[in-house]
Amino acid sequence: MRNKFLALAGLAAVSVVLSPSAHATLLCLPVLNPLGLSFPQVDDTCAADHNGTNPIGTLLSDTGVQPFNFTAGSGATAINTKGSLQEVVYREAGGTLDFYIQVQVTGGVGGFGDVTSTGNFTGFTTLVGTVSPIQLLGPGSVQPLIDTRSGPGDTIRWTYLTGISPGLNSFTMAISTNATQDAPGSIGLIGANGGTQTLAGFEPISAVPEPVSIILLGTALALSAVFIRRRQASRS
Repeated sequence: MRNKFLALAGLAAVSVVLSPSAHATLLCLPVLNPLGLSFPQVDDTCAADHNGTNPIGTLLSDTGVQPFNFTAGSGATAINTKGSLQEVVYREAGGTLDFYIQVQVTGGVGGFGDVTSTGNFTGFTTLVGTVSPIQLLGPGSVQPLIDTRSGPGDTIRWTYLTGISPGLNSFTMAISTNATQDAPGSIGLIGANGGTQTLAGFEPISAVPEPVSIILLGTALALSAVFIRRRQASRS
């Protein structure tokens, strides 16, 4: 009998370990691992995933439209632009979060070479890229050349070959994660010829097991408790 309970408890525990955790589901984007690099393509088949022009899921957080004035450098290479940035977070039906960012430059001289999401993505699965159906600030007109992710995975960067210049909007940059909660973070703007600016954004803070994992863990603990009681009873 003791061996039977041990076997059942062990099976339940192994099932918990092997069962999948909450996962990112924005399947039209490529996985971007720490130290990874990808060449994002705007994939309009994402429209089916996002119900036309709307992100899937329920709106969880929104920075609102944040105006900015960006000045860097001097002389012929000076950057002096103005525009807006917005980030929103949506919760998918499975409980995981998707982060969407769009930048527009409305006037001035010069442009942005890079946009970074400097929240803490360490330890999270992230699918990263750009999507055109989602328009936070209007239709996108320029897409990044590459996406990169820092060593521990905490910073994700989109690099624009020609920059985001006055009169242009970036395509909406998307990060689909297995995170289930978000917290205040930041979005960095990096000038094509130098300079940086940081605006408010969001970052993921935790991921939780799927409900089935919680049930299996509870089963393993219950079986272990039964075995301990039976063993104590047999000794008394």
